[in-house]
Amino acid sequence: MSPVKKMADLRGFNISPMQWLCVQLLFFVVGIKLMVQGSEAGARGSVDALETFHHGYDQKLEVSSARHPRGGWGVRRRFVQGGADIEESYSRTWRSVFRDGAEFGDNTVMVVSLDGTGDYRSVQSAVDQVPDGNTRRVTVYITSGVYEEKVIIPITKPFITLQGEGRNRTVITWNDTADAAGTLMSASVVVKADHFIARDISFKNSAGPPVPTRVNMQAAAFRISGDMAFLYGCNFFGYQDTLYDHEGRHYYYRCLIEGSEDFIFGVARSLFERCWLHSIAEDGRGALVAQGKYYPGSIMGTSGYSFVSCIITGTGRPWLGRAWGQYSTVVYSFCEMDADIIPEGWYDWGLPERARTAYVGQYRCTGRGANTTGRVPWARELTDGEAQPFLSIQFIDGPW
Repeated sequence: MSPVKKMADLRGFNISPMQWLCVQLLFFVVGIKLMVQGSEAGARGSVDALETFHHGYDQKLEVSSARHPRGGWGVRRRFVQGGADIEESYSRTWRSVFRDGAEFGDNTVMVVSLDGTGDYRSVQSAVDQVPDGNTRRVTVYITSGVYEEKVIIPITKPFITLQGEGRNRTVITWNDTADAAGTLMSASVVVKADHFIARDISFKNSAGPPVPTRVNMQAAAFRISGDMAFLYGCNFFGYQDTLYDHEGRHYYYRCLIEGSEDFIFGVARSLFERCWLHSIAEDGRGALVAQGKYYPGSIMGTSGYSFVSCIITGTGRPWLGRAWGQYSTVVYSFCEMDADIIPEGWYDWGLPERARTAYVGQYRCTGRGANTTGRVPWARELTDGEAQPFLSIQFIDGPW
């Protein structure tokens, strides 16, 4: 039995949270020792590079969070509008999924390991074993390593958790592009099922930067089309169209999304909290977001993106967003914009009618990119009342 499997089994005993933490640390140290002694030298080099990169993110995020009037993790915060209290979006309901190890409890745990010490050698093999119509949480525990495979979770397999051993240690990567597979299926990981959870994993598309003279160069690292998904502590690496936030309601917490053009795009309704958006655009090109709300309705309707207490960094002079849809909805709140954002901020896709119907803007953002001088006239500087619907989990009808 693998060390990870033993760790999962131990979780069923009645031990205190502190005792469980000690058990986790023990098995983590043992696992790392075994990995170093094994045959994963190449993979180890890749994940160490990610770990070094992400250390700077953790430090920067903590500094940024301290600058904003939000309080710490798990506290309540007060906004000016009506003096109403709004809970931290990272609610107790969602926090307990990981803090208490609820996914281990009595639920199914399948261990994936490249060296064969787990139940499966590939992530897809484990996913394939989840029965259609599944109604219980199934955790696919993916040990450290670089998994070069395409993973598809079909609509018939809800309640799957992909749990890595560390966002910089467990990596799933593939190299499809829209030219070869179409935009929908270019993603290295495709999730069509509801109630999906991912934690502590990097998702990557290794196709490389797009060629300016070629079309169909979209290459997503991750696509989510299911409803009520929660992604915590994950990395998304790519160039054009990195994160295909396709459909449904999703919550991203402390995630890193990196790309060059439209690297967060789709028609989902999603809340991004304390995430890092990192532009690797060159030659002054690039856009952070392309949101595709095509139908009118309330601000909190069926589609839109809200970024709360996020960090924006990187190269190029990216747009904050491009109005991919007629009613594109994107709001940045309490974000630190350290990137050299193009002064206009937003682009109407060359269709002036979208400037009349899109709902885009920012609220109490800081940094050199947050200067609203020069913004397009249809971009908003939201008031307290206008911003409030975007600041809590109610934006995505949560907690679920």
